[in-house]
Amino acid sequence: MNQLEKGNFDKARTLTAKSLEKDSLVPALLFTKSKLLIAKNDPGLYDSGYYFILRGISVLDTLNLKDQEKHFKHGFDSTTLQSHKEKIDSLAFAYYEHEINTEDGYNRFLRNYPTASQVPDAIAKRDVLAFATAMSQNTYESYKAFMEKYPRAVQIPEAKRRYEKLYFDKSTADGRVASYIRFLDKHPQTPYRKEAEQKIFEVITAEHSVGGYRLFLRNYPKSHLRNKTIDLLYHVAKTRGESVNMPLGDSLQRVQALEPHTLFTFLEEGRFGFMDAKGEVVINPIYQTVNPIYKCSGITHDYLQVDNKVVGRNGGIISHQNFTEIEDLGYGLLKGQQVGGWSLFHKSGRKLRNTTYDEIRLINGNILALKRGQNWRLETISGRLLVQDNFDDIYLTEGYIIFEKGDLIEVKNVKQLMSAVDSQPISFDYFYSDYEILPNGNLWLESNYGEAVVDKNLEEVVSYGSQEIEFISGGYLVNKSGQYTFRNGSLEVLASHMKRVAYNQAWLAGRVDSSTAIIRLADFAIKNYEIDSVKLIGAHFLTAYKNDSVKLFFPNGVERGFKKSVSFDLLNGGEQEYIFVIDDKRLLYNTKAQYILEVERKEFSPLGKEYLVFTVRGKKGLIDAKTGKVLLKAEFDAIGNYDNGRVSLLKKRKFGMFDITSEGYVKPEYDKNISQYSDSVYVGEKGDKAFILDKQGDLLIDEGFEMVEHWSDTVALVKKEGDWHFLSLNSAEISDLSFQSYDITKISEEEKVITILSNGKYGVVSNLRGEVVPPTFNDIVLFNAPGQPVFFTEKRIKEAAFYVVIYYDIEGNVLRKQAFESAAYDKIYCD
Repeated sequence: MNQLEKGNFDKARTLTAKSLEKDSLVPALLFTKSKLLIAKNDPGLYDSGYYFILRGISVLDTLNLKDQEKHFKHGFDSTTLQSHKEKIDSLAFAYYEHEINTEDGYNRFLRNYPTASQVPDAIAKRDVLAFATAMSQNTYESYKAFMEKYPRAVQIPEAKRRYEKLYFDKSTADGRVASYIRFLDKHPQTPYRKEAEQKIFEVITAEHSVGGYRLFLRNYPKSHLRNKTIDLLYHVAKTRGESVNMPLGDSLQRVQALEPHTLFTFLEEGRFGFMDAKGEVVINPIYQTVNPIYKCSGITHDYLQVDNKVVGRNGGIISHQNFTEIEDLGYGLLKGQQVGGWSLFHKSGRKLRNTTYDEIRLINGNILALKRGQNWRLETISGRLLVQDNFDDIYLTEGYIIFEKGDLIEVKNVKQLMSAVDSQPISFDYFYSDYEILPNGNLWLESNYGEAVVDKNLEEVVSYGSQEIEFISGGYLVNKSGQYTFRNGSLEVLASHMKRVAYNQAWLAGRVDSSTAIIRLADFAIKNYEIDSVKLIGAHFLTAYKNDSVKLFFPNGVERGFKKSVSFDLLNGGEQEYIFVIDDKRLLYNTKAQYILEVERKEFSPLGKEYLVFTVRGKKGLIDAKTGKVLLKAEFDAIGNYDNGRVSLLKKRKFGMFDITSEGYVKPEYDKNISQYSDSVYVGEKGDKAFILDKQGDLLIDEGFEMVEHWSDTVALVKKEGDWHFLSLNSAEISDLSFQSYDITKISEEEKVITILSNGKYGVVSNLRGEVVPPTFNDIVLFNAPGQPVFFTEKRIKEAAFYVVIYYDIEGNVLRKQAFESAAYDKIYCD
């Protein structure tokens, strides 16, 4: 030590080395050796110096008391040795911190200097560097390795968060629902469970069907989306008439209980409430304002616009927005319009999109067509994008979804679009320029280069080609450069390579080599004939000529042969066709090949399906078109105005009526056309009087009236001496009740009511129940609703500027009585 203190390092090293050779367990020598190594200021010797000082400290504790005192005397106590150790710790840490500063460097320091006071700092710095390395790689593997290597690092929470996210993203990178399901099955406690459930929900429920929502609830009964799913399920099931088949929460139970009721507005203490058709209060009077429409009619929908917001019948808030217009899209969806556009929300109170659109359509009950600016896009209700904003228009027609872009169109069906829900891209060709829905539901498509026909699955029924396709009576006539092929509705080829094709509603004929194919379109029966030529007559007949004979083909398949010398003349009446076979006689046949009659050269014209009108010397007569029987002789100036078997007759400027259905006949004695009151009752006018007649033209009621209007089959409305009355057609009795004007409203298929004004007072009468509201009121407003109307009646007390309001139901029962001052009455009155 003396040589060391004098700076004689070489001599000190030599003496120390010799002494250690003699005894390697002398703490003073170990201390000296360490000091000599550290004195060189070589970081490469720090570990060796550290080794000797640690050994010196260890040996010092093992010396006997005498040797310890000897060491202490010369200053080699534990404090001195510990101080030197700490110096080495500091030197080594400074070296690793400033010169190395790597994860491996700090790990070497921690291995070699495990008791250094700098260990916590070394761990912290190492962890920072290790986490930075993991972040630079930014893979779930790098974060997993970090967490496994340094499980106590302060970065573990962040590393775990990043690991979970990257592992989730990698496991579901394909976006397929199967990947999300598989991920949740393997990692049920993942922090990304909600996100995974949301993705699964979007796909499983994309069709917005009862089955889809039930499936999600069955597979994920504890999902955070459970309540939302049940709400959506409820409204879809309600729209489709299906059962929810699961317990409902209190809110939905309340909604369900209130749905059957038509609501009617009432006012109490300045607040609006709603009652049902029995007068029972359904929603207490708590609202200051309501949609003005509610004051004039019954409310059947399940949402209400009150106090500048939208609420459900259960009082739950659907939207806090004040819309100028709301449209119910069905299936629980509502769209509301404001200045900025249309918003989309659900009746459960959920806003389904956070943006507004210029237009919103619901396609097929499960696809949203959304327009912003000039472009349309498609999304599912659950939020999955189906088609980007690339189209000028998108709409549904007869099961086909039409996409318009410029002058071109593309056609898809719902099944194809739904494939995009699970990350399957949809391609668009924009190939066609026009389309038409055919009567059998298939779709005809045209491009600049050809035509095709596809079915609902968009499978080709008639393959695309450079051709012209006509749909004829359920079959397809395909023209390729003058060569025709005809397929029936089952797509069987009935005839091909035809030329000179002609057809009408009943027949199609075309030349095939040396023969002619004739097809009856009613059943696609086909025969080939060796004939010279064919000719179509009207919409139903065909003639085939060969040598000196001719065949007449009727629509029912009957063939009749004639000499070639005969001629044919069509008698066309719009609804019915007939054909004359003309030789030395004129024989009239109908489309069923039934001979009707032989006629001279008279003028004939069909009238409806039942009649033939014939003319003799300018006078009209009527023939039964089925039997050929003369129904009316040719003595009328005109016969016309056909209506379901009834025709008007005109003779010497007087009107009559004939009805083959009811066998009714009214002689032409009236000044205007006879009108039909009921199946067997008619009204005819002479002068300024209207008379009620039976089907034979006899008077049912002796006296005439100023006007006669229909009320029921047994009671008529008649006007007499300026007043209206009810007239019994059975007893001919006129009611004492008279009224000056009236308004009739249909309540149901069977029932209607008439609001009458009698001597300045209003009342209501039903055709089934009689008097509903006595004619004692200053005003009556009918709140009409399917099957359960309510009548708002009002009596004014002028002296007190006071109004008494009584609500009646259709049975004439009083539902509610109230009295209002003028200002309050103005608030509830229907303008």
